[in-house]
Amino acid sequence: MTVVSIPCTGLVPDATITTVLNTFSPSTTTIPVGGTLKFTPTGFHDMTSDTGDFATPTNQEACLQFTAAGTFPYHCSIHPFMTGTVTVQ
Repeated sequence: MTVVSIPCTGLVPDATITTVLNTFSPSTTTIPVGGTLKFTPTGFHDMTSDTGDFATPTNQEACLQFTAAGTFPYHCSIHPFMTGTVTVQ
């Protein structure tokens, strides 16, 4: 698997994405291979990969580890107009 869900407890993530109204903040982020991302939604949102690599629970904090380089576009499954991209290098 290229993206793995991991526990957030005690994690110091390489990047954090939150939501502000109906946008991801930041909408684009870059992390290293093996890096971690923490998603902290403020509302009824999730992060759903456009390529099927990951999906976070709606309205819940989630942490993901990216094990391969690539570009990972995502959207909110509740609000499909909300989009973002994680670049792993």
